[in-house]
Amino acid sequence: MTREDAQTNLLLSATECSGTIDITGQGTIAIIMKGRDVWAKPDSAIAAWASEQGGVTIPARTWLHGTPDHPLMGRLASWCHTDKVGEPDKAGAKLAAQLRKGDVTTLDDGRQAVPVSIEADGNKVTWYVAATGTPFYLRQDATRGDMEDLAYSDFGAPVNAKPPEGTVAEAPAGSWPNSELY
Repeated sequence: MTREDAQTNLLLSATECSGTIDITGQGTIAIIMKGRDVWAKPDSAIAAWASEQGGVTIPARTWLHGTPDHPLMGRLASWCHTDKVGEPDKAGAKLAAQLRKGDVTTLDDGRQAVPVSIEADGNKVTWYVAATGTPFYLRQDATRGDMEDLAYSDFGAPVNAKPPEGTVAEAPAGSWPNSELY
């Protein structure tokens, strides 16, 4: 996912997540989620930023462990959206009537896709669905402030999330700084 204030490179399944979150101008966090375990490793820039924002003091370049119920680890785990993987879209009849299917197009990466768009209140969202084979979502382009542009790939590839090696500390008490970057 790429948006104005962050970029992620995450492998996701319904129970696992592994990858990085790069918060523009702030730093990077490595994250692993397997079941109800969450590990996160902030770089030194993120650790310093969190402390400056009045949030929790977190050690830099150290794997932290917790669960989604922990205030800090839960906010970091929310980047994974594992609860949304495999959930069917339930567009109601009114919404479905507003969807517009376009002609097959070629995406930047060469994949053939069918665009399906909706426009409302000056905003537009377009989902690109594979034109051949299994109709996977390939990309989402959105002008809405609450939706990101997303690219989907590596369908069926195992996430293989594993606990990190080396020193792991329990996540400190406290929560992420008040920020829109959760």
